[in-house]
Amino acid sequence: MLIKYDNTIEGFYCVLYYVYKNKIKPQDITFDQNTLFQTKTLRIKTIQKISDYIFDWLNKNFSKKVHKKVYYVFLSNLPNKEVFIIKYLNLINKFGEKLDKTYKSEVINVIKDYYKKVSFESHRFKGLIRFKELKNGYFYSIIEPDHNILPIISHHFSNRLTYENFIIHDTKRSFAYVHDNNIKDIVEIKNMDMNVDNFYSDDEFIFQEAWKIYHKHLSIKERYNPKLQRNFMPKRYWKNLTEF
Repeated sequence: MLIKYDNTIEGFYCVLYYVYKNKIKPQDITFDQNTLFQTKTLRIKTIQKISDYIFDWLNKNFSKKVHKKVYYVFLSNLPNKEVFIIKYLNLINKFGEKLDKTYKSEVINVIKDYYKKVSFESHRFKGLIRFKELKNGYFYSIIEPDHNILPIISHHFSNRLTYENFIIHDTKRSFAYVHDNNIKDIVEIKNMDMNVDNFYSDDEFIFQEAWKIYHKHLSIKERYNPKLQRNFMPKRYWKNLTEF
């Protein structure tokens, strides 16, 4: 069975409700639309009441750590992640949370691995985001993370830039977190002119040049270590960093 939904966490909670209510085995379902051999396709509607019910059920029956792992793996780029999450919850529900530490299996290992990947990348991006001033006074940043970390890091910057108007734009997924007096939410952005240089303020290019000069003079030539630098700031991120 191929299950389709709207790819939101609320939609996935509704999928969980359907799977558990109808006692569907994980090995009998897939979320990969490229799968060749499927006999039935089922589309699950997102219903907020059901989503809230599953959210409360997860909090009641599992620890915050397990629920957090489910959420982070859902935000990951793990193929067919939904099936792995369902299998993981089944294992924990049956054998208890001690299984997370004592039992070695593909499901447990994959969940742990991708939870760490999302956690690490979200932590890394808290120091890698560079804001640039737009003509309208907003501060704008482009990111292209491996995983969908925008829902995680948005709270971090919202708490620290409370009185600023800013946008963090995940161009890889066409979503942006907008923070101003009217909205603090993730919105979909499509068909945007990505020649953003046209939208920067007159002072922004001066600030960028000043930052590059500062970064250059701050560095210690004798301690230059490209390999270590790439560990902290992988090259795939460099095009969105002002100093490079």
